[in-house]
Amino acid sequence: MRCLPRGISLFLSHGGRLCLSHGLNRVAYYYVRRKRRVTMTRTFNKVMDENSDKDKVNRAAIRALQGWQYLISKAYNRQLVRYNDLAGIMGYKKNRPLNPILGHIMYYCEQESLPPLTIIVVNRDGKPGKGFTQVPRAEFDHQREKTFDFPWFSIYPPNPEQFTTAWDAAHTR
Repeated sequence: MRCLPRGISLFLSHGGRLCLSHGLNRVAYYYVRRKRRVTMTRTFNKVMDENSDKDKVNRAAIRALQGWQYLISKAYNRQLVRYNDLAGIMGYKKNRPLNPILGHIMYYCEQESLPPLTIIVVNRDGKPGKGFTQVPRAEFDHQREKTFDFPWFSIYPPNPEQFTTAWDAAHTR
């Protein structure tokens, strides 16, 4: 597929699952069974546990790729995403596991001089959380519009290694 990085592909399995393939590991993104949506986490964690020695990329970077795909579709549709909604879709009961995932995306956007994609993830009051440090609070609305107007589907999406590199670079400054 042209829109995904080398080594990563989406496919439909025999059971109707939409799966994300990274190298030899296949990670189920989600599937619908009897009109019931099953979260990404159940199959993702199972595959990651089985292949933990084989994967050199950390778990948060792979989840960041999944989050990236979701967030660019929301940005394209000019929609905000609440932390609780994103946590629920990714299979988390609380928002705390989103910190490193959104951090990977935030630092990647900063490193590549892209609009801050994570600015569309907001609290109940409509503002990004305290961990969002790319933009001064007074410029949120202006930067959010730049994020909405950016042609996200025209760029080549990052791979988990690029997310990890951006995260590591940001934490060694």
